[in-house]
Amino acid sequence: MANLNCGRDGDFWIGHALDHCIPDDVWDKHGDQLVLVSTTESDDRRLGRAHTEGKHIIVLSERVIPHGPLTEDHPRVRYLYFLVLHEVAHAVRDHRPPNEITPEQNQAQEDEANALAFEWFNGYLATKDQNGVALFTAAELAEIQKEMQARMHAALKG
Repeated sequence: MANLNCGRDGDFWIGHALDHCIPDDVWDKHGDQLVLVSTTESDDRRLGRAHTEGKHIIVLSERVIPHGPLTEDHPRVRYLYFLVLHEVAHAVRDHRPPNEITPEQNQAQEDEANALAFEWFNGYLATKDQNGVALFTAAELAEIQKEMQARMHAALKG
């Protein structure tokens, strides 16, 4: 089981994404190697060795954690799901950090992580299709990324 330390709302949404979107065979093999953390409800965070040794640490910005009475079809929740799945894809494929590879190799890893995240997320959403839930598209991703970048720049200026 992944170790979550992303605040009450973050743990709820991330736990749901991990439980429902990642295929069982992938989860069974890699789930206990994941640590997801943000500073959503604190100014700092220390992860002890017991939480980090031999683990993939995924750090999420507090900006991407949805808050309030939202539903799973809200764009910010969908974006968080995609981000989590994208980072888990990097972990399960054992991708190398960008500073250790060429830009072309990094782009290939990003493309692979995106493809897996889309596959996993849309596989989950397809099970909900009878309720009219739309699949997650590259256009939706680009739109929410643009919005989140604007929020980040505004926060940096403020």
